Parts: sequence; C-alpha cells; structure tokens
Amino acid sequence: MKFLICCLFFGCLFAHVPEFLEPKYVDLAKKEVASLSIKEKVARLFFAPCFSENNDFYLEDLKALIQEKQIGGVLFSRGTVVAQKKLIDTFDNLSNHSLIYALDAEWGVAMRLNDMPGFPRNMTLGAIQDESLLFEVGKKIGQQCVCAGVHFNFAPVLDVNNNPKNPIIHMRSFGDRPLDVARRGTLLFQGMQTKGVLAFGKHFCGHGDTHIDSHEDLPVLDFDRERLNQTELVPFKAAIDQGIGGMMIGHLKVPVIDSKFPTSLSEKALNLLKKELGFEGLVITDALNMKAIVNQYGLLEAALIAYQAGCDLFCYLVLDQEKLKQMICEVIPQSIDLIAQKIEEKVLLEEELDEKVIKLIACQKWMENKRKAVDPKKNDTYMIQMLYDKAMTYLGDPQNLMLDPHEKLQLVSLGEAKTKTLQTCLDRHMLLEEKTLENLDPNQKTLCVLYKMDKNDPDLQKLKNLKNTLFIVFDTPYLLQHFTKDQNVLLCYEETIFSQNSAYKALMGVLFPQGKLPVEVFFSQP
Repeated sequence: MKFLICCLFFGCLFAHVPEFLEPKYVDLAKKEVASLSIKEKVARLFFAPCFSENNDFYLEDLKALIQEKQIGGVLFSRGTVVAQKKLIDTFDNLSNHSLIYALDAEWGVAMRLNDMPGFPRNMTLGAIQDESLLFEVGKKIGQQCVCAGVHFNFAPVLDVNNNPKNPIIHMRSFGDRPLDVARRGTLLFQGMQTKGVLAFGKHFCGHGDTHIDSHEDLPVLDFDRERLNQTELVPFKAAIDQGIGGMMIGHLKVPVIDSKFPTSLSEKALNLLKKELGFEGLVITDALNMKAIVNQYGLLEAALIAYQAGCDLFCYLVLDQEKLKQMICEVIPQSIDLIAQKIEEKVLLEEELDEKVIKLIACQKWMENKRKAVDPKKNDTYMIQMLYDKAMTYLGDPQNLMLDPHEKLQLVSLGEAKTKTLQTCLDRHMLLEEKTLENLDPNQKTLCVLYKMDKNDPDLQKLKNLKNTLFIVFDTPYLLQHFTKDQNVLLCYEETIFSQNSAYKALMGVLFPQGKLPVEVFFSQP
C-alpha cells in the first residue's frame, strides 16, 4: 500500500490499461458483437433511469423498453436493496443479454438505497491521515454494490473542491488539494474494482471550482490550460495511470478546451481525455437530461452530439413522473433510432460503434470473472465507526477538549439535528443546563453543538464572540470561517450516530482527534 501511494505520481511511466481490455475479454466481446445488428449495438449504450420503489407509474413502460429495444442497462435510484434485487430479477428475464446495473454509490449504496449503512462522505475521509484505509473503504463499497446487484458505480468524485461556495460537490470531494484528492480517489476506486465493480471517476474535467450546479445550469471554468493541468486534471490523470475503468464526463463549459460545446458534447474534451491523458476505458455522459444540457440542446440532439464527440455510454436522471415517462417512452428509443439511422446512412462509422460495444461487453466478461458472492448480512458498522473516529479534527488547546464530569455545563444546540446521540450520552454522566445564545452566563463553561446549519443563519455571526466555550461542529469545515483561531472547535464533519459517538469519546478523553483539515479555511477576525 505504501508503495502504491509513493509511486502514484513519481513512479508511473505508463498509463495502466483497464483490466477488462485484456485480450481474453476483448476476444469474447468481439464474437458477441459480430452477431448483433446496428440497432442492437446502439441500444447497448443506453441506460434507463429507475426508482427501485414507488415506480408503478412507469414500470410497465420500462419493462417494454428493455424487452423491445434491448438496452444496455438501468441506472437505479431511490429505494432499497431488497426492492432493487427483485426488479433486477424481473428485468433480467426480459433481456436477451446480461443487463448492467448502475448506481451512484459515492459513500456506499446508502447514497441511493436506505437499507444499508453509509460510509463517511469523501471530505470526512479526506481528514483521515491513514490513507491506506481508503482502499479498504473502496473494497467495502464494492462488496455493497455486489450485494445490491450493481455493476457500475458512478464514483469516486475526483473533483478538487477549491471553491467553498460550490453548491453541488462540497462534501462529495476529498478536499481542495489536488494530490490528496488524487491519492484518496485512486485508492478508493482500486478497492472497488478488486470486487468486480467498475468505478467511474467524475466529473471530468473538474466540477470543483464552480458556483453553479450543473443540474440547474451550465457551469463555466474560465481557466487557462496551465491551471487545469496543475489542479483540475491531476486526480483524473492519476486515476487513469492506475487503471480506472470508467470515466463520467461532466456538463461544463471550459473555453480553453472548447469554446462552443460543453465538455460532455465536446470532441475536443474527449480527445483531451483519451489522447492526451491516455484513457482507454468506458466514458459515460453525466445525465443528459440535466438542465446544463436541456437549457441549450434538445434531448435527441444531445445524445447524437455526445455520441459523435466520442462518449461510449449515455444515462438519464430520474425526474418527475411526466418527464420520466418521456425519457423511457420517447427520448431513449428515439435516440437509439436516430444514432442507428446515422450509422446505416454511413454518416457515422459502424467501426466506431463496434469499438464502443466491444469495450462494454469485454467489461461485462471481466466483471463476471471477477465478482464473487457476498454475504448480505455482513455488518460494516465497526469500520464506519473507526473511520469517523480517525476523521475527528480538533482545533484549539488540547487541555480544553476533555470535559470534567463533575463540572456543570451550559449546553447550546444550533441547527437541524436528526439525532442527539451526543447529548443523550453526556446526560448520563454530566449535569447539562440547556440554554440559548441569548441567556448564557459568560462565567460558566459552555458546550455549543452545531448540527446542520443554514449558511445564512444569523446565529453563525454570534459564534466568534463566545468565550469559555467548546464548539462541536457536525457540519462542513467551511463553517470554521465563523470562528476565530483562538477558539476551541471539535470538527466532526457530518451529523450521524457514528460521528456523535466519536465526539463523545473525544470529550470523555477516550479518543484524541488525529484528523487534519482537508480544505483551507480562512478564520474570522476577533
């Protein structure tokens, strides 16, 4: 593991070709592709969206799409593992080939499915100093995906979050230092792929320094190429060099790369990814029905342009009922027909289509060989608790962290709390007097607990004036801008039962926080 970390940037002379491109898998794929029609091959490139529960309003339409068009796979969203596996059995019986099932499982399948435990967000993992644990997390996430029937995991996020106001990446990033993001992202995906789950790094070529969510509009990265090379592209290049199998291309306007098209529809951006950075794996679009695209392009037009640009696979988000039915009944089948027509008319080359489908089927053969049965009852909670323990980050005087159980404390709770595990534990051992910011006794020690906070909450402006106070923050490290450097803050990153357990252990002196800030923070002036 130490060797891997050391050689990541200094010892790799050649990009590693994804494992599924080994000749034994490619040869099997070529034989299968030779028996398919043009339309069947095009259909393999499309992934339809699906809730694993509450899907009655479109499920029959989706089943018809799978049976009639023989699409490549399904991108699952909200629901449960149990419900998802039942649907997988249903869909498999409708297809003439092995379907591929995809999921956004950045912190495990809990990102979309609610009956498995979730791992810490990437920024929390970015605080952990033992980077080898990221490989173990990747293996665990891979095991969860196998248990849930998932083949493609649209993770890890390789965006460098160097914009504190980023509305969509934020805690999904490992931090704001390119090399740290590169190392952690690489270890995570390598762990996943040991379990036969294909990882897709995202969102090429970097969604971290934006203030716009591409679900809502088209973000612009108005940087020169040197800046991209030194920051945004670093994690993607590292992942490519270490053999990542998939890449998701984001909807981003990057004028220095292409002044006309967003990256997901840009041949120039795809050439950067494939020819300059050496990526040979599968490229999937971010969802083509996001507003960054549909605000400027028709859905059929977008699929065709993305195909021409060099994307291999195409996916769509689950939206409202009417639009979802439109995706399944109209957009996907019509996009398949349109691209197939262009190939049949010799406007597009069938050889290029074959290359895409061969990669996809070779990947399936690799996964079939790599995947092993997983015990669905296996419990990951021990590891999850350990990760939160190791992420705890303390800023302040170490002597002010441990609480004296004989001391009476004022307790202030701010923000929205899903659970108050910490307070429950403290109530068993200490005398706590609940107060508000307005009625605190300045001569008495205060424990101020911040849960999920609205960034415009006026209480945030009052924090820097509090003295004799220990702050416990179950939220983003960017909240530290409201504190001064001389205040005592235990940063826990997220509000979960596990993080609250970790905080309690730190306050009782059982755990001394070892985490480091994964982002640069500018503190408030006294």
